[in-house]
Amino acid sequence: MKYLIVPLLCFASCVQAQTNVSLKLYSQFTHAESSRVSGTVTDSTVRSNLSLSPALSWYSNNAYTQEIALTHFTFNRNDEVSTVETSNGSLPVAGAVTNTMDFGLRYEFIGNLPVLKKENNFSLRIGGAVSPRVSVVAVNPVISNSFPTRESVYATTIALVPRVAYNLNDQWFLDLNTVVNVVDFTSVVSRIENLALGVSDRVTKERQVSLFPKMWELRFGIGFKI
Repeated sequence: MKYLIVPLLCFASCVQAQTNVSLKLYSQFTHAESSRVSGTVTDSTVRSNLSLSPALSWYSNNAYTQEIALTHFTFNRNDEVSTVETSNGSLPVAGAVTNTMDFGLRYEFIGNLPVLKKENNFSLRIGGAVSPRVSVVAVNPVISNSFPTRESVYATTIALVPRVAYNLNDQWFLDLNTVVNVVDFTSVVSRIENLALGVSDRVTKERQVSLFPKMWELRFGIGFKI
């Protein structure tokens, strides 16, 4: 986590002279349901997870705020090998090395709702957000009768983010918001390294546009004004 906070602090120091900067740390709960149809086969996926999301926000006046948050950042490597014992030693019969990477950001433009008095510690806001994301899964088999595969998913989601903030004091504040996803653009590129296939046949591409996709997100954060 410290490798993510340090770049935010560096960026904050660069813009602090001209704008008001805040650092945030969200605890976010995400639930997503998706499906992919290929011929007569439908693959359905349901995911729920709780994670931390660091963010940086800045504003030059009280009318609007801009924020950028790191929504996804994971990298995993999984080695699986099944072997049988022979007179010549262990012989691999199944298994693969699987690398997965998931990275996502959210940029948000936030406006204040003039509902509560300025003297009130509570404030209501509404934001418009754009969330680009990339996810890659690469599988390298350990046996020769299987082929390496790679699937890359590129997605961009446009959302509305209603939120309520509460000032604990002049520097610390709380932020509770939910992300209402309006439209999601997804592109999936799959590749199999099968030399028996033509170059164009090794790659398949799918594109999908979903209105009000089944993705819900609730975030609770604490912020510090620099």
